[in-house]
Amino acid sequence: MGFATGLMADVYRSHAAPFDDRTLFAWHAMLMNGRRDIADVGRYRTHEDAMQVVSGALHAPRVHFEAPASDTVPM
Repeated sequence: MGFATGLMADVYRSHAAPFDDRTLFAWHAMLMNGRRDIADVGRYRTHEDAMQVVSGALHAPRVHFEAPASDTVPM
């Protein structure tokens, strides 16, 4: 079963259950399965860099969202 299939099956099975950190981290680990370039798979991020959702050209990026700083997110 592929990671997307496994994730969607888990979402379907647990859609009515309370959403908690454990579920979030499990889903994140399924999505990032095999990625070696991401340090914080299946847990809250810990780096100091801002996490942003960005689009556009490199010379004219558009920031759509910037997440709270890592040190303000509960562990």
